[in-house]
Amino acid sequence: LEAILMDSGRAQAVIDANAEIKRKNLRWAIFKIEGSEIVVESTGERAHGMDEFRAAIDTPHCRYALFDFEKARPDGGILCKQTFVVYAPDTCTSMAEKMGLQEYRSSIKAKVDSAKDFQINDIADLTEDEFASAFGV
Repeated sequence: LEAILMDSGRAQAVIDANAEIKRKNLRWAIFKIEGSEIVVESTGERAHGMDEFRAAIDTPHCRYALFDFEKARPDGGILCKQTFVVYAPDTCTSMAEKMGLQEYRSSIKAKVDSAKDFQINDIADLTEDEFASAFGV
């Protein structure tokens, strides 16, 4: 499946969303696997933050996401880092879905720019504090 995704350009949605996040037109994009394609499930405007992102990704199904994390630093500057999130909730009971998520992971990761990767298995772990801690802010 990974070779099909890489060779056929079926990850164009990921490439396009990555570009929109880099241009600061979007805060996030959430992707799901449909057959052998990765499709955009939802996007968030720049004004949306972590709470809206959590609400959008909170599903019992596996998802990938790009999230542009911003946080004020103690020195007065703003940390702005794009992150890659693999969401595989413990509530997902489909082994095929979890296997597909892991199988496509490296292909998707190769098409995006991210400063950090996050593996989230519990929506309670998807917090601004968790991201800030990972970046030392």
